[in-house]
Amino acid sequence: MKKESENSVSKSTEILVVEDSITQATQIKHLLESHHYRVVVANDGKEAISKLSKHKPSLVISDIVMPEMNGYELCKKIKSNKNTEDIPVILLTILTDPEEIIEGLSCGADCFITKPFYEDHLLSNIAKFISVENRANQKKVPFGVQLFYKGEKRIIQAEQQNVIMLMLDIYEAAIHQNKMLIQTQEELRSLNERLESIVEKRTSDLTEEIKLSNEIANKLKESEEKFRTAMENSADAIFMTDLQGKYLYTNKAVTTMLGFTSEEMISMTIFDLSPQDKRDEYFEIFKQVLSKGKVFTEIELLKKDGNFISTDLNSVLLPGGLIYGSCRDISVRKHAKEELIKAKDKAEESDRLKSAFLANMSHEIRTPMNGILGFTDLLLKPDLSSEERARFIKIVHQSGQRMLSTVNDIVEISKIEAGLINVIEKETDLNERVKELIRFFRIEAEKKGLNLILEKLLPVENKKLMTDQNKLDSILTNLIKNAIKYTDTGTINVGCSQKGMEVEFYVKDTGIGIPKNRHKAVFKRFEQADIGDKRAFQGSGLGLAISKSYVEILDGKIWVESEEGKGSTFYFTLPYITEPIKETADQQLETSNKTDPARKLKILIAEDDEVSELLLKEELITVGKEILIAKTGVDAVKTCKNNPDINLVLMDIQMPGMNGYEATRKIREFNKEVVIIAQTAYGLSGDREKAIEAGCNDYISKPISIAELLALIQKYFG
Repeated sequence: MKKESENSVSKSTEILVVEDSITQATQIKHLLESHHYRVVVANDGKEAISKLSKHKPSLVISDIVMPEMNGYELCKKIKSNKNTEDIPVILLTILTDPEEIIEGLSCGADCFITKPFYEDHLLSNIAKFISVENRANQKKVPFGVQLFYKGEKRIIQAEQQNVIMLMLDIYEAAIHQNKMLIQTQEELRSLNERLESIVEKRTSDLTEEIKLSNEIANKLKESEEKFRTAMENSADAIFMTDLQGKYLYTNKAVTTMLGFTSEEMISMTIFDLSPQDKRDEYFEIFKQVLSKGKVFTEIELLKKDGNFISTDLNSVLLPGGLIYGSCRDISVRKHAKEELIKAKDKAEESDRLKSAFLANMSHEIRTPMNGILGFTDLLLKPDLSSEERARFIKIVHQSGQRMLSTVNDIVEISKIEAGLINVIEKETDLNERVKELIRFFRIEAEKKGLNLILEKLLPVENKKLMTDQNKLDSILTNLIKNAIKYTDTGTINVGCSQKGMEVEFYVKDTGIGIPKNRHKAVFKRFEQADIGDKRAFQGSGLGLAISKSYVEILDGKIWVESEEGKGSTFYFTLPYITEPIKETADQQLETSNKTDPARKLKILIAEDDEVSELLLKEELITVGKEILIAKTGVDAVKTCKNNPDINLVLMDIQMPGMNGYEATRKIREFNKEVVIIAQTAYGLSGDREKAIEAGCNDYISKPISIAELLALIQKYFG
């Protein structure tokens, strides 16, 4: 009847097991369920608190060492909550440190069970604490004591029964360890007896052999001399000691390795060469040689110069009460091993950051794509109001711009890593570039309630220098956008000044700041994906890495000064070079107006993508008197032959059958006058040069800006 009663209690009893180790959680769960308890598992303290807020178990069993919230903190939270203070808490601990004992007494736990635990002991404690009679009769006697530990005053508030339970657990663990020690000593004694028997038998055999033949004795003597010669000239450090560890013989390699002469070594013992804090460990190794007959391990040996050297020790107990040992220097091999571990850790960290980066990229592409596809579907609804349609179109456009920005960053970092970035220097008005960017971003800053302030510019006479304007704009854009993104209140100051033969730019904000240990990391690729702030995931995470690459390509430097919670100031420099150059075709394109050309054109669109073809056709209606379509390179060549009056060809580079480069070469064989503008979705460095080499007049990258396209048409036909 008692057994049935216990099973009934077990089945109605729910136990919460808190353990971050899947293996140990599974072990405990299996044990308890096999005794008819219902078990709920939480992987850490936070998850346990969450489960306790929804359901009240009869008992909590928790590991102590866990991430974020350890067992002590969990126990304190349970005991400080009126709804859960009566739930018994059993903590699993190894109790090897006084700090653990102090924490264990202070947290209010009902029981402490040391690891590794006995199943019967754990089950008996569970039965005791869930027993209705026990919990009803349980008297809590408070206990307080003040003690000094490691120079600090510690006050322990606990209950007497908890103190007694902890002492009993410590005592029980000591008994278990003592049993294990006795068992080990018995095994050593048995092995030693067996070894003595073997040695005795071998000694007897050798003695008998010596008696049988003087010739064999002479040969043994000769062999011994050879062995001694081999030991003396061995690259390994070889020594002989007596059973007290006193050196009887050392070879030349010992002197080479440690610096002590053979005469000096003979006056020493093996313990004289051990570190002071490892004497006991060396004594245990020596006892192992005597008891087991041999040992192979790593030890440190003292050199004459006072330093220590890591060695592999191979030691054997010989007949006649001698101990033979050999050592080999493994310093180079070790902590090589340490370099290998560091390289492995670095590779794993790099792989982790890249995985986080790829996940971020997936998010940054899928999120705007969701906006584009979703709101495009909504635009197809016939009952939309004009306001809704305009709002949806704006969202589609913004999503497209966000995705384009992400793709551009990915393409740009790929070009940087492949070494495909070209520098196109031209005379640039620095003051005007900074002013224009301030005007552009001021609206975005004001939407967040931020003041974007232009603080300092170059003197008028020094405002122009030779640099790559596009890369300068990209650097400043990334820094200003980041400042707006990570600043919630306050101001953003932007400026530049000449310092010797350099121009120094800065962007200063009052934002969240950057911890000092991440000042260099923020410029590394993929690092942003490892920042805790959720805003770090809103973007490609490549902006600062691209900016750093651009600054270094332009022979400058970039750095940050920041304090967490107090804002950041990003600085970068560029060489101050003022040599003027002739106006280039790119500058002419930038300064050309965007009005329609004076005459209507006959245009051929060579494009195999139907969407791109339709878009170009719609955008060129205002400038085209007739628009022809070719879907392959072969069709484009044929159409130009049949229509010699075509004014303009928009040539897609990637088409089936014959690509745009080859089609252009074919057209140039019979038509030198038609204007051919290459268009590509790749946007790789060198595409423009390849297009010009093939015979194209100019080049434009996708997605095509209608303003840029009309400016190119104006350039050739305006």
